[in-house]
Amino acid sequence: MGFNHYSSNRYGKTISQTSNKKEQFHLGIKLSNKSGASRYLKTIAQLITQGLIFICLMTFWFLHLAFYTSDYLANTDTLKQEAPIRFAELSKLEYPSNAKLIHISETHWGPNASTDIVFKVDDAYNFTQTALQKYKFFEMDIDFPGTSRDYLGYGFDPFENIIKPPFCIEAKTIGVKPRYFEKTREIVDPENFCGQKSGIYAQLDKHVELGVIMIIFPKEGLIWFNHSEWF
Repeated sequence: MGFNHYSSNRYGKTISQTSNKKEQFHLGIKLSNKSGASRYLKTIAQLITQGLIFICLMTFWFLHLAFYTSDYLANTDTLKQEAPIRFAELSKLEYPSNAKLIHISETHWGPNASTDIVFKVDDAYNFTQTALQKYKFFEMDIDFPGTSRDYLGYGFDPFENIIKPPFCIEAKTIGVKPRYFEKTREIVDPENFCGQKSGIYAQLDKHVELGVIMIIFPKEGLIWFNHSEWF
């Protein structure tokens, strides 16, 4: 009897211990699963936070470039090569094959930007006749940059809807800020451009955020084209 009692207690303890170990094993699995899920969620949260920080930094960068920078580039090799194509695309007129490029520049102040192209042709009459078939021109005396008062007799300011290039001014340099640091750019006036001249003027396009003009100086054989975009 004693043997049976002893065996019963012994095996009872063994079964109980085995049961406890199983419970601890399953509990360990549950804790491990919870710990793994927690690490996974933490990783996801970190990735989301990093993504939001990156988006904020890129947004700040693009806003800075769009609104707080300025630059003026004139007569670079790249701009000279692009001049005929730009003129044709923006003016909807063919760039004369015999044209001599005098000047091309890009100006931007924050989100506002403009392109200026000045070229010379030997036969201004033929070019003028071609332009007259597409646009309406007005005869006027031009003394750029001038003021609005100089054009009161015409009933409008021909340059009110464009970004005026730094032509014909006393300064020979201009301060700009292409990125974070200020730089100084040299200003070069187009040859034989400054001073009062008789010309014909056309507003090729005009909207709240767009101004496109062209002026032909027949005597000098000069054509000035300006394309300005406003924000």
